[in-house]
Amino acid sequence: PPPRKKEKKEEDEEKKLPSDCSKSGVIRFEVVNSSTLDDKDQFSEEIEVGGVYWRATVLKRARTRIGRKGVHALCVYLYGMVKQSSPWRIDVEAEYILINSDESKHVKFTRTNAFNQNNDNCGGVFLEWKELMDKEKEFIKDDKINVEIRLSITNMRGAKIVPRADFTNPNDPLHDVALVIGGEKIYVNKGYLSLHSPVFHAMFNSGFAEKNKNEIELK
Repeated sequence: PPPRKKEKKEEDEEKKLPSDCSKSGVIRFEVVNSSTLDDKDQFSEEIEVGGVYWRATVLKRARTRIGRKGVHALCVYLYGMVKQSSPWRIDVEAEYILINSDESKHVKFTRTNAFNQNNDNCGGVFLEWKELMDKEKEFIKDDKINVEIRLSITNMRGAKIVPRADFTNPNDPLHDVALVIGGEKIYVNKGYLSLHSPVFHAMFNSGFAEKNKNEIELK
């Protein structure tokens, strides 16, 4: 008999998060010049969780409430940086934490959201601006605030996974040179380095001795 056609549900199951990917991570974001924060996003550094890059953004935003015009609040959002137009979905449980200066009076909220090709962020109002600026609350120190987002991926469909590179593996066929830094070897690709750095491009494509070396010490 002909092979049984896979059901849609079975095809989706095959696109779940690979077992070797980390399913959780923490974004730690120190926001500087917090007293002058405005409605322009300040972005954290990116982290990789589940083969996808994530980052946080913090901004000051006006809220609309009945009888309370011009009330501002600190808003925090989590972004899933999946750059593809085809359908995808990532279910995430995220805990948003505002840490005060002595780490004893945290403010936090938890949300479960579905990220997809039409919605790549979630989050929202964290704390009213007046409360954030209250010196007794001690959320601001040296004009800085500290935010954490602890995220866990519970399900994943269709999103393209960022390929992982193992720079400690000398047998990876893509690596053709070892950089020695502080006595440790990092195995990389000359072509990739040349593409992203004019220094390495000159080193590997001109008359430098390093051009034909398999191991280069960087000082």
